Amino acid sequence: MPTLKSYKRIITQDYEAEQEKLIEQLGGTINDAFNDVYFVLNGKTDLRTNIACTVKDVEVSVNATGAPINRTVFTVKNPTVPVAGITVIFAQNQTNSAVYPTSQPFISFTPVEGGILINNITGLQPNQRYLIRLIAWN
Repeated sequence: MPTLKSYKRIITQDYEAEQEKLIEQLGGTINDAFNDVYFVLNGKTDLRTNIACTVKDVEVSVNATGAPINRTVFTVKNPTVPVAGITVIFAQNQTNSAVYPTSQPFISFTPVEGGILINNITGLQPNQRYLIRLIAWN
């Protein structure tokens, strides 16, 4: 995807002297807004900072049914906004690096005070400790 070329900022010298105060007031607001848009559209967006989500690394082991062996809770960045779903973007076996998930891990969860309780994770080998990186989408 191509990036945006530079943009021309609003500056007071481009306008008549009697409009200088108005142009200065408007220019500051408009220039700041366009600067943010320019940087976002040129690839400066960060998942952790600019998107309503929480990116977390969680260590977990599950039993044969996919239930976590230990109660697994993590905090979310926006606790007042409901989590719509969770995506696992990384799963690494910490017990045996030659044992892999059997499928894409999917997480069933329950919202709790300030966070998320993981009820079940499919796709992980039982009784293996995994480091999973997940995105909780708001």
